[in-house]
Amino acid sequence: MKDRKIKVTDARERKFYINCLHAKNIPVSEFKMSDKRDFSSVINDSLSRHFKDNFEPKEETVKWMREQWNLVRLASKELSWINKKEERLCYFIWCIIRQLSTQNAAKIYSLQVKVARSADMNSPALLNDYNIYESLRLPTSLTSIDERYETIIDFFDLWILDVDRKRVVLKYIKEKWSQRYSSDDTFNWLDSGNEEQCKWAWKYLKAHEQIDVDFIDPCMPSELYNAVVSAIDYWEPIAPEIKELFLMKMKKSLGQKKHRDKQTDRKNYNFVLSIHAKEKLDQLASHHNKKKNEMLEFMINREFSKLE
Repeated sequence: MKDRKIKVTDARERKFYINCLHAKNIPVSEFKMSDKRDFSSVINDSLSRHFKDNFEPKEETVKWMREQWNLVRLASKELSWINKKEERLCYFIWCIIRQLSTQNAAKIYSLQVKVARSADMNSPALLNDYNIYESLRLPTSLTSIDERYETIIDFFDLWILDVDRKRVVLKYIKEKWSQRYSSDDTFNWLDSGNEEQCKWAWKYLKAHEQIDVDFIDPCMPSELYNAVVSAIDYWEPIAPEIKELFLMKMKKSLGQKKHRDKQTDRKNYNFVLSIHAKEKLDQLASHHNKKKNEMLEFMINREFSKLE
């Protein structure tokens, strides 16, 4: 009997087959995903060691693995719109798949394809309600766009659902992103490089009960800005006006915070100046293109420097 073997053609297929071995409780040789070894050999050696001379169950397992991959695999071109360099896009997609349940996936399929409720539940993968992301044991604390992009691809590869239904879910996410991208939700009012501002914005969001941020875990300060933007992107209130009003209030509150922060080293003073001194101060301020308080501070600092 000819020994059937697995042939791995790319990194996505390699990871899928390794996941299949884990699902079957078949020990896999130690390796790193960055390892340049032939992963076909790693997988086939693991199968041979596990089944030894039991060719029939090995053949059945190899056949099952190939069939599963052909059933669930999305072509690379279908995923090409997910640009790994677009941080906001990748975070937005991650938020959706992180919270996606089987029941929600069934609803998406029902709405997109316009099938009856009974028909959209035919897939065994959608019968019971559970969080798909968590069932795949994908990482929940991600620290970079590269990790987030890789996890998105892993989600769609490892999710055991027929490819046609996956395409429907992917199309739904793409349409949602197009709606967000075409909106005027720009965040130039929040400084991505200002950690204090981003901490304030994250705290502001967490205090707003309507916005679900519990599943987002910005484990590094540099992730705070992306977490804020993504939480707002992902949020879908019952009316768009609710989000618009919320953002207006948030911008105003941040503006007030910025103003207060600028005033921390300043204090109001009341003193009397002669009319002539006031006129001279006005002229000096105008000549130096400064405000009157700035002109006073400039002259004080200049005279003080002469004493040193």
